[in-house]
Amino acid sequence: MADTYEVLMSDGSVVEFRADQFAETREVRSADERGELLAEGWLALGERVESGPAPKAPSALEEALTETIVPPQAAPEVKVFVLGRLKEGETGTKVV
Repeated sequence: MADTYEVLMSDGSVVEFRADQFAETREVRSADERGELLAEGWLALGERVESGPAPKAPSALEEALTETIVPPQAAPEVKVFVLGRLKEGETGTKVV
């Protein structure tokens, strides 16, 4: 977790918050869930990309029957959204 977060507000300003000003932070992997939390008043703190689960490799029997060796597929990339809910009465410092 970062020490501070610079958050782009709906009015276009950027406000800095300390990590201890948040009652809760959450990481979600769905854009729909991110949208729901933002609608409930959560703040978007950041996002990152990480590797998802690797696809299942074909079995040796499947490869033998097809007479080809298929290289394993790369793990898909998953976007992780980081959101935070401020504690009651907390305000940040306007940066821009």
